[in-house]
Amino acid sequence: MEKEGASGATNRGTGNLMSGPTATDGPSVTVNDSNSLSQAYQDLSTSGGGTIYLAPGDEPYAIRLAEGGSDHVRIVSADPNDPVDISRIKLDLLENVTIENVSVNSS
Repeated sequence: MEKEGASGATNRGTGNLMSGPTATDGPSVTVNDSNSLSQAYQDLSTSGGGTIYLAPGDEPYAIRLAEGGSDHVRIVSADPNDPVDISRIKLDLLENVTIENVSVNSS
């Protein structure tokens, strides 16, 4: 996982899926695949919160998050002008998660 500075993001595509506040301060992490996303979520949700940037790639992300901590985590496309594709979203027993600027396509 590559750490990077915070950047602004705009909402495009199918919209936002929110379960908690919309703004997050704290560290940010850029991930390149679904497994890295899950690990980054576990780390940030139990250590003060932060933002996970989804890097563009050839394969869509499958978001499967369960039983994290209570700190707010924001998940957003790294490039606000090119939302990443999401093939699946499954959230179990979570709080304080915001997903923004992604394109959901389960076909």
